[in-house]
Amino acid sequence: MAAPRDRDRAGAVPCDAPARVRGRALRAVQPVVLMTSAVDDLTKLCGKQIRIVEV
Repeated sequence: MAAPRDRDRAGAVPCDAPARVRGRALRAVQPVVLMTSAVDDLTKLCGKQIRIVEV
């Protein structure tokens, strides 16, 4: 879930949220496993650099 500061006034997460998640995951100590419901979106962004698991 996005932090409160990452949400707009209506409570929606901005569309660049997957890119921010990718950036943080790539800077993390490897190996990285990312659990998400947006598997397709993050797979397109991250490729094989990060292991993505659907929840």
